[in-house]
Amino acid sequence: MPRILIDCDKYKNPYTGLWSFIGSLTDELGRQAPKNKGEIYVLLKNKFRGHLGSNVHYRPIKFYNKNFLYLSKKTNVFHQLFQEGKYFPTNKKHKVLLTIHDLNCLYEKNSKRISNSLQIIQNNVNRADAIVTISDFVKNDVLKNLDTRGKKITTIYNGCRPFTTILKNTLIPYKPQQEFLFTIGTVLEKKNFHTLPCLLHNNKMELIIAGKSSSYNKRIEREAKRWNVLNRVKLIGTLSEEQKYWYLQNCKAFVFPSLAEGFGLPIIEAMQYGKPLFLSKRTCVPEIGGKDSFYFNDDFDPELMQKELIDGLSIFDEKQSNRLSERAKQFSLEKTAEKYWDQYKQLIKSDVNYNLDKHKKKNTLSIIIIMYNEIENVKEIMDNVLWADEVIVVDSFSNDGTYELLKEYPIKLYQRKFESAADQKNWTIKKAKCNWIFVLDADERITEPLKKEIQNTIAYCSNTAFSIPRKNYFLGSRIKYSGWQTDSVIRLFENDNIFFKNVLVHESVLTSKNIINLNNPILHYTCKDLKVYKNKINNYAERRALQKIKNNQKLYLITTCYKAIYKFLFNYILRGGFLDGKNGYLICSIRYTEVFLTYSFYKKYKKQRSRKSI
Repeated sequence: MPRILIDCDKYKNPYTGLWSFIGSLTDELGRQAPKNKGEIYVLLKNKFRGHLGSNVHYRPIKFYNKNFLYLSKKTNVFHQLFQEGKYFPTNKKHKVLLTIHDLNCLYEKNSKRISNSLQIIQNNVNRADAIVTISDFVKNDVLKNLDTRGKKITTIYNGCRPFTTILKNTLIPYKPQQEFLFTIGTVLEKKNFHTLPCLLHNNKMELIIAGKSSSYNKRIEREAKRWNVLNRVKLIGTLSEEQKYWYLQNCKAFVFPSLAEGFGLPIIEAMQYGKPLFLSKRTCVPEIGGKDSFYFNDDFDPELMQKELIDGLSIFDEKQSNRLSERAKQFSLEKTAEKYWDQYKQLIKSDVNYNLDKHKKKNTLSIIIIMYNEIENVKEIMDNVLWADEVIVVDSFSNDGTYELLKEYPIKLYQRKFESAADQKNWTIKKAKCNWIFVLDADERITEPLKKEIQNTIAYCSNTAFSIPRKNYFLGSRIKYSGWQTDSVIRLFENDNIFFKNVLVHESVLTSKNIINLNNPILHYTCKDLKVYKNKINNYAERRALQKIKNNQKLYLITTCYKAIYKFLFNYILRGGFLDGKNGYLICSIRYTEVFLTYSFYKKYKKQRSRKSI
């Protein structure tokens, strides 16, 4: 009997589209489970147990499930219902279906939000075996902006249950005194509701806006004042299902000027009553609204919008109303659930594991490490990396027995004079024979979850490099703040003309490939002995000074003082270094000192260069 586990973690904010989608879909999937000879289980916060009906089985979310989510062998498919969901099976053998509602981050002004969201979604796409998008518009967005690796993408429109009962005695928060326009949605800027008050100009209609309030309410009210219609614009907050349908049933027209939608379920709900629909032309809205809806101009020009409303209402007739009602039937919840059951069955029948094994034989991994005087760490490092297809170590003529001990291990071992970490790593990369490379520093360790993630990733990927977060340890303690909380490094990439920027300190990877974040961290034991660490910082400062001289960059004492003070305050206060206790203070103080050390070396080598030129 097929068993499906659905992640319902996002079922937590009532009166939102995602809340309605999860509640109605899982209930219908459960209703259809017997005829499909299967079972639906839902992963849900315990306080919502029972909310999704009696047709599903409940599994409570535990605090550790983001890192460890065990699925029994009886579970055939894991369905992640949200593109940025955080829960996935620990065992990569379980098949995963991912639903992508939208890439609305592309249409927001925040470029950082775009980058972060796309990286999260790409990681989830990597983990999925098949993908569902809720409109063709979203499907095209996915194909243009994400690497789907040839995985099957199917469009399954969201559905809603028919609700055409005539409501008469429903208790509503505000009863309009005359004809009214209606819209609903979380009151956010992307909903574009502030463009609607102009529609009340030169008529006696009211505008009812339902949905969870935000600071955006004030902008709507300002627009209403500008058009002198504030007394006819009503922001009534959230509604029950019955209240929502009362407004849909009795409104003059449904207006929806949204700038970014994955689907727009309220459009379908208004269609059921055959109401005139006045919609935006943005994202997937026209795909859902169809040819019998009316559309506002691209610029939402107020005078044009007023004319579009008047003209639309004047020509709207019973035939058009009937066609909209018929169109609504295409988006039934029953059909949506049937199509999802088809997806589950296809995944269960597919031979994904065979294909993965085939890819894993093709894709191999080289781990490269550069070392100098690491005899105390050699055994621990080797135990950490020998699972790779090839391990290459380049020793910089250690004098503590490191090279001799490394000879005992089944690795490719070289000795080479150290010029810079970037130069050493670039030379080592050329020695690698595998088609994937992982670069590991001697003070870093690969965790078991990261190992599995790397193995799974290279089985799928192409034309991609991966950035990996680091958990940093200082004098044996985990550092959670002090500016290190966002530390990540590009370490996993294809063996295809990628190299490190040739700088003397803090080298970085140069690549034109798509950069994606892995989820599991490297453990970075940056300092086990304070004296050794100070010597390391001293060496960094010297190399940084030499790099600035090489690049003809100038250093001034006054800017050095400013930079040192700013760096200390920024990392200790703003980045929370004080929360790391004594070690946080040490880290921030050493960074402060490093700035002055760099200046000191800079002056020293500038003087030496001047003397030589004389």
